[in-house]
Amino acid sequence: MSRRVISALFAGLMIVGCATQTPYVRDGKTYGVTQGVFRGRWWSYCERGGSFLDGGFHEEAEGDFHKALVGRSRDTWQARTYGLHFVEYFPNRELGITYYEMGRLDEAEQYLTASLEQVDTARAHHYLDEVRKAQIAQGRLQDAREPALAASIHDGAVLAARQVPITIDASDDLGVAAVSVNGRRLHQRGSAASVSFADELVLAEGTHAIRINAADLADKAAAESVNVTIDLTGPAIGIFEPAPDLVTDAAAIRLRGATLDRNGVTSVLVDNRVLAQSTGDVRMPFEAELALKNGANTFIVTATDVAGNETRMAVSVYKGTQSATASFLMHLPEELLKPLRFAHVNFIDPPRCYPPLARRFAMLADTSGAAAGPAIEMKFPKESLDDYRLRDLTVAGTVKAATTVDSVIVAGERIELVPAPMVEFNKRVPVERGDNLIAVRAQDNHGGLTEETVSVKSKYFALEDARMSVAVMGFGGPVEDNSRTLLRQLTEQQLFERERFDIVERERLADVLTEQQLSEALGDPDSALRLGKVIPAQVFIVGQVVAHGDAGLEVFADVISTETSRKFAKLDAFIDNRNDRAKMEYGADAIADALVEYFPRVPGEVLGASGKNVILDFGEKQGIRADTYVVLVHEDPPFVDETTGEVLMPGSYAAVGRGVIGRVLEDRCQAEMVEQEGDGAIGVEKGMPAVTM
Repeated sequence: MSRRVISALFAGLMIVGCATQTPYVRDGKTYGVTQGVFRGRWWSYCERGGSFLDGGFHEEAEGDFHKALVGRSRDTWQARTYGLHFVEYFPNRELGITYYEMGRLDEAEQYLTASLEQVDTARAHHYLDEVRKAQIAQGRLQDAREPALAASIHDGAVLAARQVPITIDASDDLGVAAVSVNGRRLHQRGSAASVSFADELVLAEGTHAIRINAADLADKAAAESVNVTIDLTGPAIGIFEPAPDLVTDAAAIRLRGATLDRNGVTSVLVDNRVLAQSTGDVRMPFEAELALKNGANTFIVTATDVAGNETRMAVSVYKGTQSATASFLMHLPEELLKPLRFAHVNFIDPPRCYPPLARRFAMLADTSGAAAGPAIEMKFPKESLDDYRLRDLTVAGTVKAATTVDSVIVAGERIELVPAPMVEFNKRVPVERGDNLIAVRAQDNHGGLTEETVSVKSKYFALEDARMSVAVMGFGGPVEDNSRTLLRQLTEQQLFERERFDIVERERLADVLTEQQLSEALGDPDSALRLGKVIPAQVFIVGQVVAHGDAGLEVFADVISTETSRKFAKLDAFIDNRNDRAKMEYGADAIADALVEYFPRVPGEVLGASGKNVILDFGEKQGIRADTYVVLVHEDPPFVDETTGEVLMPGSYAAVGRGVIGRVLEDRCQAEMVEQEGDGAIGVEKGMPAVTM
């Protein structure tokens, strides 16, 4: 018989052998099979071993995984089989899981550890922890203590910002398994002897309890609770003496007043001279003898609270005779109203250009018996703002009354103040993007009421607002639709809640794509690249979901650049029970957490620019990668009150343009500008702030 005939017969026998796998059936489901032809190669053995493992046929699974390891010994992402076919290949991991199910814990630990040394997967971490829990239950590992916890915020802290960064460190002799803040579990890939988390809480003004919990592999727990107060309101200042806008020919006047803050006042100064200090008294009186020079005198009273909020007040006194021109102008409302006595109704809607003056006219002219309100002199904002670029708005001003100012309400919140003829208030109010209406209401002790209202159109842009746009295309794979859809929705939700990326909504995707096109993108990066031309996203997340057993799910997600089709990263998550929504949420959290980690927020500045090419002062050390994006910004100067020197609006940022990072060095990178904002009037220059998207 010829050699060719023998070879053909041998090949035929091999094909018959490949096609005649012996099926294993349990609960009506067939196991020990592969999706395609069983080729008798390492990838076929690994796939069939996984099927045996899902069905609980552990001895058969063990045999197949060992055969796979003979053909290819290392776990890896995207192992090439033949042609352009690739598979996720984890025989060490799956053999370790098989040994865990068989109760052979030492061998399970050996293979799972080997797998993690070769490639880091969430499923390997999960089962290595299960192995150690089983060893604890058998008494082979002893847990000596509960986890130790430490937080960067101390109990009773008073902070002057809503954004509260917090660092949490936890350690344990056997391994910290879980850490949570206010009931939200922070994501970690498996247990560790020590873990550290950097988180940020956004809190409203007031006192909040921050609860921190940690648990170890033996279910021993530790808990800490710290109370944190967010204080956005500066101390209120009340002046008893001198009277508002006093004119006198005396050589000196007596300054007497008090400052009040619910969280405590630390100091009061007048023209940088300390009048009073404390460790945090709620009410602090002060007084001083102040010499006068001829003409106008202005004294700046500064009060600081325990959070560092500052309120500054200008006290004006004129030294001269009552007939002096300045004195006459200061008391112009009274002088004009003596003979005229205009009716109060004429000042219901006074001209906005002189509201304090008009209010004082109305207050003195009222003969109808209705109570005229105090005069509100706004320091900031003095008028409506059409382009405001900060998250918080400082609302500050002075209220003067003929008798006593009884209350001041800013944006619906009452300011705790010292009742006096003249009071100063300072409060930061959170604003939303878009239109905001801010009202200040003041009332005196006779019931007279005044209100000032300004509109603020917020277009705030902070460095952390430079966001990369991400489209979660979906999750494919041989798993039922409802699980894949839920995972996509939860992933979008987790990304949205982090406020780190701009998420392209599913409705916008549906407006430009059919479900067939979306499905094609799930398995073909080149197709995703073509779709990137019509979808406003810089990054696509394309996922595949694999089932393990009756309830387990493993998610593999590719992060793809829509401009170059380059795969930035492969992310993964493991869910041991798809029927537990909390575990599904934690799996989606793992994807979102990994994406945030892969694209770190790194601030820096421009080192040099030539044409469209820009050199920046960050690089590989900071986790910068090629093909990612950077935003260059222009910083506007702060708004400072000319009289008191008080910073009423910090410097704000405006985006100048966007660049894509090309060459990356250790601590430098080069970017090419691909987009400029507006008419490009502001050019790129050395020292300009920059931040990665």
